[in-house]
This record gives sequence, structure tokens and C-alpha cells, in this order.
Amino acid sequence: MQQSNIKKLWDGVQDLVNLKTLNLCESKQLTELPDFSRAPNLEEVHLYKCLSLHSVHPSILSCQSLLTLDVSDCEKLESLEKKLESIDLVYCGNVEKLQVLPMGGFTKLRRLVIEEGERLRSLPIRELCGLTNLEEFKIRNFQQEINTGEMRSLFDAWHNLKKTMFG
Repeated sequence: MQQSNIKKLWDGVQDLVNLKTLNLCESKQLTELPDFSRAPNLEEVHLYKCLSLHSVHPSILSCQSLLTLDVSDCEKLESLEKKLESIDLVYCGNVEKLQVLPMGGFTKLRRLVIEEGERLRSLPIRELCGLTNLEEFKIRNFQQEINTGEMRSLFDAWHNLKKTMFG
């Protein structure tokens, strides 16, 4: 359903046992997502360029099988909370707080991309150090200073890191 003019998918809860991928990319009028608590096999959610989307429904973020969330260019998105394998926060200028790394949820994340996140106030350094499987880390237009000791602790923890970009 990518590039649709839909604002809302449905009301209430739907049984979506077989749903593995949700692709609503470039649905620029989408403002909200319904309850996905009955989508236990949901693995990928692609919301690239959903320009009116302001938050991701908590039920999506609590799906145990969710591995990838792409919210690139979701300009109105304000916050996220979840443990994933891949998170793309590209041109998400309203994100002020990165809460994607709850304690104990560090085993899966392999890719973290943060671009044009000029409102992001800080990086959770201690939690980021727990991402021992991280293979790719990119950050661009981050306004806060990261001291050398924090950087050293990050790179000491990231044994699997293959690709990084700071700018």
C-alpha cells in the first residue's frame, strides 16, 4: 500500500497472524497506525516518507518478531521505543530522545543510522555500549559533543562494527 493517500488503516484490532511485512512508504497523509497487537509475526515495518506520521503505535513496537523499522524522512515523528536489528532515523528532525534501547534489549541491533537528527539532544552512551552485535553505525548532523572517553568506550564495545560514519 505504498504511496497511498490513506490517513488511517482501520479502527480497532484486526487478526493479522500471517502479516510479516508492512510497507506504507510514501503514504504522505498517513497520520496514525492502528493496533497491531494481533500481528505476532510482523518482522518489517517500512514507513519511509510518511510525512504526517507523528508516532509509531506502541503495539508495533512491542511485536516480539519485529526486526526492522524504517522511519526515514518521517519529519513529524517524535519518539521511538523498541529493540530491533535495524533502525533508520534519516531526516527525522523532530526526534529529541532516542529510547530505542531498553535495558536488556541489546542483542539484536545490527544497524543504527541517524541522519539530520539535529533536535536529538544526546546519545545514550551506556546503552549504546551494550550493542555488541552492532555492525553499522552512522550519525550525521548531531549537534551535541561526544567526549573522547565516550567514543573510546563505544568502539571498545562494538567488536563487530564494520561500517561507521560521523559527520
